[in-house]
Amino acid sequence: MPIPAGAHIETRPRWGLVIAGGAIFLAAYLGAVFTWMFDWMIRSALGDDDYGFVEVVVPIVGPWLALSDADAELKPLLIADSVVQVAGLTIFVLGFAIEREILVFAPGDGTRVALMPAIGPRSAGLTVAGVF
Repeated sequence: MPIPAGAHIETRPRWGLVIAGGAIFLAAYLGAVFTWMFDWMIRSALGDDDYGFVEVVVPIVGPWLALSDADAELKPLLIADSVVQVAGLTIFVLGFAIEREILVFAPGDGTRVALMPAIGPRSAGLTVAGVF
């Protein structure tokens, strides 16, 4: 398909993957860190000086480091946490690595598009107006 006059192709990251991957990674990582912090606060309040699974504050490899001290019922959760962190980070990186091409109209070619608020007696919203 020919490119219209005054337009060019640009590559952009896949922001959906970037945001989703970042959210997955942060949810898994911060979930582990906040769980450790909560456990540590309870231990401290009870007079226990043990820091518990402090290794989980290290992203991705931390849960694997904590496996040696974990009870049998916690080991699958630590492994799953690390796997979810890796999956989120992978999706995040792929969002930047797999770019998409979009058609962009260059300014100064006579094309103008404006997004404006529209307020009426019984409605409100946005209006798109343009000159092509």
